[in-house]
Amino acid sequence: MNPIVLGKINGFYGVKGWVKIYSYTDPRQQIFTYPCWHIKVNEEWVKCEVAEWLERGKNLLARLSDYTNRDQATELLSVDIVIDRSELPESGAGGYYWTDLVGIEVFTEQKVYLGVIDHLFSTAANDVIVVRGERERLIPWLREEVITEVNLKEGWLIVNWDPDF
Repeated sequence: MNPIVLGKINGFYGVKGWVKIYSYTDPRQQIFTYPCWHIKVNEEWVKCEVAEWLERGKNLLARLSDYTNRDQATELLSVDIVIDRSELPESGAGGYYWTDLVGIEVFTEQKVYLGVIDHLFSTAANDVIVVRGERERLIPWLREEVITEVNLKEGWLIVNWDPDF
């Protein structure tokens, strides 16, 4: 399996096995478009189905088919919610999954090596790539203006960025 982490189980709700979900997807409800998740229980991958889900205030809640009470669900606390990479839909022309960008090399338009993408995060204004090299840089993901070229096959991207910044 080529695991892609979609979220995490971060709490319990009630006594009938419902769990609270922290989703990394955007929109956050997108996590429920994948009806089967993989979770690691006692160091083994377990496939589980989402029997039902709902939003309750700020919380996303799910009931997994094999977990019918709170005692059973306690083993799920802080467990990552994973799918296999093959289950993701195609990202489309010019689209990228964040997971595909992590680890690729970053160069300026003048071919100065800045480092590799360590991770990405969202802000209200735009997404940001965290590049680690001689130092850490936070570079906004602005296509054309900052991110001028991406080559996933060869594992690099070009940025319009001052290497001293």
